[in-house]
Amino acid sequence: MTLKVQAKAQLTGSAQEIVIVADNTGSMSQDPTAEGTITDCTQSNCNKMKYMKYAISKYIDSLSTGGQLNENVYVGLVPYTATVNIGANRSSWTTGTAGLNFGASGWRGCVMGRHSQGNDMTDEPPSTEAFVPYRWPSTFGTIYYKLSSSGSGSIGSPSTYNGELVIGDNNWVAGNETDTLAGNKTYKEKVLGPNLNCGPEITPLTNDYASLKHDISLFNAFNRGGSMLLMGIGWAYNMVSPKWRGLWEGDTPSDLPKDYGGQSSKTVIIIADGDNTWSDWNGYEMVFPTNVASNYIPNIGQAAWNAIVNYWNNGSGFCCIWVGAPGFPVATDYPDSDFTGYGRRSQAIMGTTNASNAAGVANTRMSTLCTNMKNNGITIHGIAYGSDATASVKSTLASCASPGKYTWVSTNSNLESTLTAIQPTSAGGTSARLIK
Repeated sequence: MTLKVQAKAQLTGSAQEIVIVADNTGSMSQDPTAEGTITDCTQSNCNKMKYMKYAISKYIDSLSTGGQLNENVYVGLVPYTATVNIGANRSSWTTGTAGLNFGASGWRGCVMGRHSQGNDMTDEPPSTEAFVPYRWPSTFGTIYYKLSSSGSGSIGSPSTYNGELVIGDNNWVAGNETDTLAGNKTYKEKVLGPNLNCGPEITPLTNDYASLKHDISLFNAFNRGGSMLLMGIGWAYNMVSPKWRGLWEGDTPSDLPKDYGGQSSKTVIIIADGDNTWSDWNGYEMVFPTNVASNYIPNIGQAAWNAIVNYWNNGSGFCCIWVGAPGFPVATDYPDSDFTGYGRRSQAIMGTTNASNAAGVANTRMSTLCTNMKNNGITIHGIAYGSDATASVKSTLASCASPGKYTWVSTNSNLESTLTAIQPTSAGGTSARLIK
C-alpha cells in the first residue's frame, strides 16, 4: 500500500502580503488576438494588456531570488472585468446554482457584487453574506425597444424609443455557448453564453513563483460588460483580510492572512485605465444560434426567427428592425447596458438608471472601500495606466491610494519601473514550519 502524505507550510513571524488588482477589460487592448507571449514584449510593440502582463511578471522577478519568491513574500492576483472570477471550486461561498440555467457550460466562477447590505465595501466573509453567482441571462427569442441614445444617459419610456426595435445582446441556448475563456479572447464580442465576460480566476496569496507566472499569462482584455474596479479592489481586500484566514486553500499558509496591525505588511497594487462603468455594446456583428432544437425557438415560430436572423446577418441592416415586421415579440425592458457584476443599468442597483450617476455611486462606494482598507493598515498603490486613462480613474485612484502612492503611468516604458519600485518590508524575521 502506498501512503500519500500531504504537507503544508505554516508561516511564523512576519510576512509581506501583496495583491495586484489588474484591469482585464476591453480598453486594455485594441486587438487581443495579436497579443503574443510575455517574453516577446518590448516597450514599443506591446498594447497595454500585453505590456501590463510583462511588467507584472518582471515585478514578480523583483520579489524573487533564483526563480523563487523570497520566503516571506506572498503574492495574490485579482484580474477583473465587469465582474470577478473567484473560481468554480469555491461554490460554497455562494448562494448556489440550483435552479439557475447555465446551459452546457456550467458556472465558471464569477460572482455579483454584494451591494444590498453594503458588504461590497467591507471584508466580511461569505459566512456573513454569501455571494450570488454571476449569470448573464439569455436574450434569445426576444426583440426589444431600442433606446434613442444608444444606451447612454437615462432610461427612457417607450415613447422615446422612436418605434425602433433591436435584437438582444446575448442570444444563447444550452449547447451553443461559445463564452469559454479562449472564446472571449479570440472572438471579442462574437461569443454567447451565461458566463460571457467572466475573466481569469483570481490567485490567492501564494509563494509559488511558477504558479504566479502562469496565471499572469492568462490575463487578457474582455470586450463586454464594462468595468467594475470596485469589485476588483473588494476581492483584494478579502485576500489580505484576517477574517478570511483559513478559507483560502492550496498554497496559502493556514495562518494567512495575518492580523491587521501585526507582524505583516499588507499592500494592494491597482493597475487600471478606467474605473466603474456599464458599457453598452450596440450589437454590430451580433451572432445568433441557427441550428438549434425546435424547443428553443420562441413562440413566433422557426420561420419568423429565421427572418430575424437573416435580416440582421445578411445585409438588411445592422442597427435596427422597425415596427411593422410581423410576428416579432416585443419587450419593453431593453437591455440598456451589458450585464455586469451589478446587473444592467436599467436594474438600478446603484439607485439610478442614469449612466453618469450610476458610475458616480459606484465610485463613491469604492472610495468608502478604500478608506476602510487604509484604516486597517493596508497600503494602497494606485496606478492609472495609459495615455488614454480616463480623468475619472485618475481622480478615483488618487483618492483611493495611500498618501504619496498614486501614479499616472502614461506610457509602457514607465510601468515596469513604477512596479519594481514598490518593495514592501515587514517587521521582524520569518520562518516556516510544516504542518500536516
